Amino acid sequence: MDDRDDQALAGEDGTPPEQSEEWFAANLRAVRESKGLSQTWLADEMSGRGWPWRQQTVARIENGQRTVRLGEAKTVADILRVPLDRLTWSGPEVTATTMVHNTIGNLRLSWSRVADAVAELRAAQFSADRTLKESHDSPYQRVQDARRGLEEEMADAGLDDAIAEGEARWRKMKAGD
Repeated sequence: MDDRDDQALAGEDGTPPEQSEEWFAANLRAVRESKGLSQTWLADEMSGRGWPWRQQTVARIENGQRTVRLGEAKTVADILRVPLDRLTWSGPEVTATTMVHNTIGNLRLSWSRVADAVAELRAAQFSADRTLKESHDSPYQRVQDARRGLEEEMADAGLDDAIAEGEARWRKMKAGD
């Protein structure tokens, strides 16, 4: 076999087939485990789609003892609900892509927490307004004193003030790096 034959066996990106098979095995395990799926479950799903797989088949593939045919690979990708090429990424590509996806998840989670906090603040403000209205004509001095305290607290508990406080805390956190 000469260099041209070796190049013909390599992938479009020049990756030797053996390396692609190693990446497939590692990625299959990583994706399956990240979804909380067992080898037995995957084997059952493959069998249900016409591929006579058993748990041992999955184990052998993930351990690099068995290669996967293209049709099998496409079916695995479909079952795992990932693009086929996701199962052939290199280790560094998986790491970098996972980092980006994790950052997206953290950003969405933080945004959602802020949205929840805004909703909670608005609900507390609504409740405070209602309490002030309901207690406006109270004949009790202690109630009137408490109302003044509530009015002062409401003046300091606005959304803009909360955002400014959050920004100040962020600057302090960042300065601590």
